[in-house]
Amino acid sequence: MKLHVTNKKKTTFLIAGIVLLLVIIIVVVSLMRKGKAASTDTVAEEAYQTTPLEKQDVTKEIGLSGTLDSAHSESVSSTLEGVKVKEVCVQVGDTVNEGDVLFRFDSSEIEQKLEAAKKALANEQAANAAEIASNERNYADAQTTQNVESGRSDQSVNQAADAYNAAVSSKATAESAYQSAVSDRKSQEKAVKKAKEAAANAKKDEKSAKKSLEEAQKSGDEQAIASAQAAYDAAASQKKQADKSLESAQATLASLKAAEAERQSQVTSAGDVVNSASSSLQQAQNDRDDSNRSNAKSVADSKDTLDNARRSSSADSQSGQDVKSYEEQLEQCTVKAASSGVITTVSAKVGDTYNNGVLATIQDEKNYVVTAMVDQYDISDITKDMKALIKTDTTGEEEMNGTVTFVSPVPASMAASSDNSDSSSGSSGNGYEIRITVDNPSERLRIGMTAKVTLIQEEVKNVFAVPDDCISEDEDGNSAIQILENGEPRSITVTTGLKTDYYTEISSDELAEGMNVIIPDVTEMDDMSGMDDSVSYSVY
Repeated sequence: MKLHVTNKKKTTFLIAGIVLLLVIIIVVVSLMRKGKAASTDTVAEEAYQTTPLEKQDVTKEIGLSGTLDSAHSESVSSTLEGVKVKEVCVQVGDTVNEGDVLFRFDSSEIEQKLEAAKKALANEQAANAAEIASNERNYADAQTTQNVESGRSDQSVNQAADAYNAAVSSKATAESAYQSAVSDRKSQEKAVKKAKEAAANAKKDEKSAKKSLEEAQKSGDEQAIASAQAAYDAAASQKKQADKSLESAQATLASLKAAEAERQSQVTSAGDVVNSASSSLQQAQNDRDDSNRSNAKSVADSKDTLDNARRSSSADSQSGQDVKSYEEQLEQCTVKAASSGVITTVSAKVGDTYNNGVLATIQDEKNYVVTAMVDQYDISDITKDMKALIKTDTTGEEEMNGTVTFVSPVPASMAASSDNSDSSSGSSGNGYEIRITVDNPSERLRIGMTAKVTLIQEEVKNVFAVPDDCISEDEDGNSAIQILENGEPRSITVTTGLKTDYYTEISSDELAEGMNVIIPDVTEMDDMSGMDDSVSYSVY
């Protein structure tokens, strides 16, 4: 029984051992396969060095080193010469404001000259005032004479005009009377003509009646004679009456002719009066015009004389110019600051005789510019109003903003001297000078410090950018990058933008943050298997 049981246990243990061995073999094989797969992936990943794709600000910039100068420097001087320095009110390091007194010169000699010039000017002004008063009287007299004579001349012209108008009226009356006389004469001439005709007819009738009477007398017929005699007597009476009428008409005509001649003589006389009155009127008008012209000239001449006297009085005479000059010199004996800042040089002392030159230098210690020299390779990329970032050793990592305010068009060796030629940079040579105004200067800045300047040529913000080496050209000639996706490289076509010395802006609808961008290495890797192009990659 025991033997039987023992054999059975051995069989069970043997089967269990075989099963366990198989399990171990399966596990080992599985682990070996996983290890191999992991080893393969590791090799694939290690074959590519990548950098994550991120959005960032891309800036194209130029780095320079320059010297801090004062934004404004004033050389204090005076136009006076040969004056002694009486007082020096400042020393190097003093802070002054615009209008502060810096120096005083000895003004005693100038004050004496000014007093003498003022006296000379007072005498000159008194003489001018007397001359002006005299000329004002002459001008007033000329105006009075003009007004009086103008009134008289106008009165004479008016009287002559009245006489002329009366003469014209009289002539018109005489001409009217003459025309009436002419009309009466002509009417009477017609009456005389009719009277002559009547007298001729009456004479004819008388002659005929006389003939009839003679014939009746020859016939001896008493009755015929009596009738013919009566007819003859009537005709003779009629003739006598006609002759009287003709005589009367002729007398009247003669009288009218005499009256007409008288009227014509009156018209001629009236015409002579009109001509005389017209001449008198013309003469009065001419006399008035001559008087007005003469008086107007007298008034204008006296006015010109008065104006000249006034101008001469108000003009800067030599005495007046002397007073003004000495007053200006007296004012210049007190030398004041034209701007605020710190005194950096003082070149005069009490007792010195000043003959032009710089007395002191004031520099603005609150506003600064950086003066830098740029070589010919970069100067064409720098323009006025370009923005800048400025650092100094004394301000550490603090960045100050700046703006390019001057770019020299010629090298320093060719540039002419200017008001800023005494800047502390002392730069020279073939470089081009530029100046950057510091927009927000630190209180720690001092004139003459060295400044590091970064000029911002171009800038884009929040864009995808990769190292320049990550961008290649695909088969179609387009720009592309390689990304590692599931252990395999994949090409993405991109559009490039701003390019700097290290980064290039890229854009594409396929780009997403976090992508692993492959960074190529120019070193070939012949020992990498499974790759058509033996190119290694390095970590950026």
